[in-house]
Amino acid sequence: MFNQASRRSGAHALKAIQHPPFPRSISSTTRPKPSINNAFRTSQKTPSQHQQITPRLQQTRAFSRVQRMRLGLREASRGIWRKNPIVLPLAVLCVLGSVAFFIYVSYMEVTVVRPQYVKYPAPVADALRTAIYYTEVDLNPPKALAAYKEALRLAKECKMHPFSDEVLGIRIQVSFMLEKGGLTRQAIEVLERLKADCLGFVGAQEKRGPSFPKLQGEDALELERRMPREPIPLDSPKYVDAAAKAREIRHYEERQRTVALKKVVGINLKLAELYSIPYVSEPKKAEACQEQGVELCLKEMQRRQRQGIPVGVDDASNENDAWLNLSEMAFALVELASTYQDQRKDELALPLLFRALDLVRAEEAGNPSCKQSVLLNNIANSMIMVAELPRPPREPALPPGRAIEAARQWALKALEVAGSVKPPVRDEQCDDTCLTALHNLGVMAENQGKLGEAREYLERCKAMAQSLGSDEGVYAADEALERLSRPPPPSPTGKDS
Repeated sequence: MFNQASRRSGAHALKAIQHPPFPRSISSTTRPKPSINNAFRTSQKTPSQHQQITPRLQQTRAFSRVQRMRLGLREASRGIWRKNPIVLPLAVLCVLGSVAFFIYVSYMEVTVVRPQYVKYPAPVADALRTAIYYTEVDLNPPKALAAYKEALRLAKECKMHPFSDEVLGIRIQVSFMLEKGGLTRQAIEVLERLKADCLGFVGAQEKRGPSFPKLQGEDALELERRMPREPIPLDSPKYVDAAAKAREIRHYEERQRTVALKKVVGINLKLAELYSIPYVSEPKKAEACQEQGVELCLKEMQRRQRQGIPVGVDDASNENDAWLNLSEMAFALVELASTYQDQRKDELALPLLFRALDLVRAEEAGNPSCKQSVLLNNIANSMIMVAELPRPPREPALPPGRAIEAARQWALKALEVAGSVKPPVRDEQCDDTCLTALHNLGVMAENQGKLGEAREYLERCKAMAQSLGSDEGVYAADEALERLSRPPPPSPTGKDS
């Protein structure tokens, strides 16, 4: 009995201990239970449903090398601007700058550097490139001089004319290199030697004239052997070709003579410049070089006038003539005239300035430039200085009033020409000429006792100098105006006390 009671109590205790069952969720209640029918239905799918799954499994394949590279670049480019905000733009700028520099170097090589060596054979051009490098880029006079000597030797082997423009240019470049390296004395020696060689060649050409020198020795025997035994008709093709070749050679030699003479004029001007520097300081030699250059110009002008050849050469109209143009000849005359003006030899400078003015006007052909205004102003200055120079008793002296009036007219003409020149032809020379002419006109009016006119010119000069920012012009005008403001000096005859 007790056993039955204990069993019942244990059963009740177990029932009390057991938890109530959890309620099912919606998903668990709605999930279909697997059954044999469902499995059978899955196995009974249509062929079209199997075809939708099968192609997806067949499209899976390995990437190609290009695709892998593209994906790698895409992954590498993600966030590169965010991770490198400073370095990346600098790298891009460096790349673009390198490309631009390469394009610039290529452009300069094609348009500037290469045309300079077109006239030279390949071996000479290579030697010149080395020489130019040690002259312009890495200055080294010994290496540059060795390269120039090699270029001259190769030019001789290539049978280039020793007095052609190309070979003379190499020798002139040697002097430029020495001057750039601080070897001024050596540069002068090179130019003096080159000038002597050119003058010797020009003198030989003038003595020979249009005919050719008589051959001697083996050359004469070779010519006699080649001479035909029978006379050649004048209309023979051989004679016509030989005559044409002879004329071509004669014209070529004449051109080389002109080239050498032109170089001599330029060399004289350069020597005058080198002799005038403080390191050398030989003014007499500088003046002698300028005089020789002007003398050669005038002689060649006279020779051309006698032969009916144009005095000056226009580069655009005549490419076969290598002589100076009118502006270059006027420059040589003005250089010597400036030397005379510095030495207070204005009576010698005036003829040169007048001749240079004629050449400049002929070149301008009715279109005045600043060069003409500068020459007119220089003529006015020289005439003022000539009026102040004492004259020997035998020479008739020009009255000071007439000389100053003539200088005043030249200064007014210079002012008129400078004012008529308009941009883009107008440059700083016209402005400087106007300032100088206004100041000179004021000083001349002061000397003539025309104080009102003098003040007007000087005030115009000061205003123009202020507009141009010329402190020197303002100072000169203020000094002259201050001189005008001073009271006149007392008369020498005073009243008796």
